[in-house]
Amino acid sequence: MGQSEVQHDLARYYEQQKDTANARYHYELGAREGTARGHSEYGFYLDFFSTCRADAEESFRQLLTAAKQGDLQAQLEVAATYGIGTKIVRKSAKQEFFWYMKAARRGSYMGAFGVGRCYAHGFGVKRDLLMARAWLHRALVRSRGRLEGLMESQGLIDLMDSVAQRLPRHLVKATLHNPGLYRLAV
Repeated sequence: MGQSEVQHDLARYYEQQKDTANARYHYELGAREGTARGHSEYGFYLDFFSTCRADAEESFRQLLTAAKQGDLQAQLEVAATYGIGTKIVRKSAKQEFFWYMKAARRGSYMGAFGVGRCYAHGFGVKRDLLMARAWLHRALVRSRGRLEGLMESQGLIDLMDSVAQRLPRHLVKATLHNPGLYRLAV
């Protein structure tokens, strides 16, 4: 077991014991090891327990470092943070789209959902309803239907249906398997 994993386990133990000072100390030591997981765990810990602006800034720095190192949960958190904006992070639709696409390419259904939503509304990318439908369909399939209620509440299921009705069947079917394919067909 690596040093980062040991620190993570100790931090979890202290967290369960409600000893936040020692939990924070061990999460921070884990992050200093430089692993994506160490940065991610420390960032999420600070995000949850942040009591001041400095903690919030450090939380985002840790999560961004983990996202750059390929941590999937950190990529989703960074995308969402850019999507809503905070006192610490300026809202950026382009960065939101970028990080959702990174997560989606790694197989995340929430990443695919984020990409589809960005295409549907033109957040950080040119609005493209066919691409939106393809990515939203991919998210729905990958999530095994768990996203259906969320997509329904945002009107995205209706969007997917209306796009499918207006386009040639072969084009819609092709994009469900490979969203980039439709650019060749049109």
